[in-house]
Amino acid sequence: KIGEFAHLAVLHTACSRRRPGAVVATGAAKGLVPVWAVTKPGDSLVTLEGHKDKVNCVVFNANEDLLASSSIDGTIHIWNLKQAIAVRTFSGPPIQLEQSSLDFHPSGGHLASVSQNEFRLWDIRQKKCIKTYTGHEAPLTACKFSPDGKWAVTGDKAGVIKIWDLTAGKHLFDLLPQTANVSVTALMFHSHELILGAGYQNGKVCCWDLDESGRSAPIPASCTTTHPASPASALAFQPATVPTVIVPHTDCLHTVNWRTGASRDIVNTNWNSNGVGSSTLVTDILLPPTYQHPHHKLFICTISDS
Repeated sequence: KIGEFAHLAVLHTACSRRRPGAVVATGAAKGLVPVWAVTKPGDSLVTLEGHKDKVNCVVFNANEDLLASSSIDGTIHIWNLKQAIAVRTFSGPPIQLEQSSLDFHPSGGHLASVSQNEFRLWDIRQKKCIKTYTGHEAPLTACKFSPDGKWAVTGDKAGVIKIWDLTAGKHLFDLLPQTANVSVTALMFHSHELILGAGYQNGKVCCWDLDESGRSAPIPASCTTTHPASPASALAFQPATVPTVIVPHTDCLHTVNWRTGASRDIVNTNWNSNGVGSSTLVTDILLPPTYQHPHHKLFICTISDS
């Protein structure tokens, strides 16, 4: 562990991705969004204020000059980190979910958000919602853009994953739940291949090799339960050619071959023995470009009850 930051009732965290391990943003009660330097534990670099209620998601854009945050009060702020001010504010209905989801489009001009049963696409420059996608019957828990920006993926509490064509503005197909009524807790695309990974509340991880034509729902490339007592709340694909997805849990790192579902390695993290609470939840994981093995350095953001 290289840093620990004390902040009341933290609900979500986001790690810096261009400079792994350098900066962490946290969203918490009272509408606050502190931004911390990992190598300098103590006071936050800056605390962004503007939400009126709990902050349930934070995410950096690709250039890491902007940070988006959402709150259960229904507001979304986009912050200029250098100036520490909100440059955009979007408003929607209140969201009574302590874990929500946001994602910046790869182009940087749009932001995805979830609101109960709706997935919204916001135009940052035009300062408005340009499309609302409906179709989920359960509250949404996750959203993610494909690396090429042509698709968006959403997941809900019933385990249903929907694929959306953003150019055509329509629903393509569903990836049906692998276990009935088990919530989707994480969505992640491979950076170089059209591979989608999904984590579930029951510790299961499924990966799909998505057909670029989008004409039908593909069969999962693999499904495996990595930890039956801990949700798969974050995923990371190994950037090398080895077909590996890394799943952090409360007490271990599990690496899985996403083609076969076979376990590759399990590394004990000993977080609980280092003072991390028993209800630890991993909210973000990122790998340096040179990452090759789970025993090498990587960066994980967690929230804890301690």
